[in-house]
Amino acid sequence: MPVKRYQEYLALLKEVGAIRVSHEEEPAEVSFAIWGSGFAGETRHVWVCWLKREPPNTATSLEAFYETQKPRTPSYVHIDDNWYIGAGLVILTQTIQARKHPVKHVMLSSESWAK
Repeated sequence: MPVKRYQEYLALLKEVGAIRVSHEEEPAEVSFAIWGSGFAGETRHVWVCWLKREPPNTATSLEAFYETQKPRTPSYVHIDDNWYIGAGLVILTQTIQARKHPVKHVMLSSESWAK
């Protein structure tokens, strides 16, 4: 990818507040991490995701997801078309990494924004 195009992507991701981008080929998914808090087993993450298929675990809202008993199963809240908000996906990422299809991650940091 040309450097100029990469910088354009970084600027757009900064504008929407993304801190991490992940891509999975099977099943097709692109995720943009927008929030995370906590440490170790008490970490919470929120992602905006495009999914090729409807996910098996859905919740009516993020509040409903966080009111469920632990350990929680990563869940999605439908936004529109193939777009979802994903919660608890740190667990999902660990599960995906065990699959034969690798997940591609791009970490975005404040140093990236300055370039």
